[in-house]
Amino acid sequence: MAGWRAGTEAPLTHDYRGHTVLKCGPWSQGPAMLQALALLEGFDLAAMDPVGADYAHTVTEAMKLAFADREAFTATRTSPTCPWRRCSRPPTRKPAAP
Repeated sequence: MAGWRAGTEAPLTHDYRGHTVLKCGPWSQGPAMLQALALLEGFDLAAMDPVGADYAHTVTEAMKLAFADREAFTATRTSPTCPWRRCSRPPTRKPAAP
């Protein structure tokens, strides 16, 4: 343990509606959150009741898609096949409209 040193790495980022969100890399749940935010950009969440069924359904489905991709594709933080950059803005997958 005396020779162990913690590593550092740049965070993953995603610009979401005027805010830059920073998360840890593929070895964590960070990419899943960034992917969910990217999916949610296509929905007018501000127009939904934040405690309503439509809001809950939309956010839940975005999170389900993001975590399904995380489980399917993310192995380790150094995995050369980890497609977190591709998943951060999936071109065709969106949660179903409520």
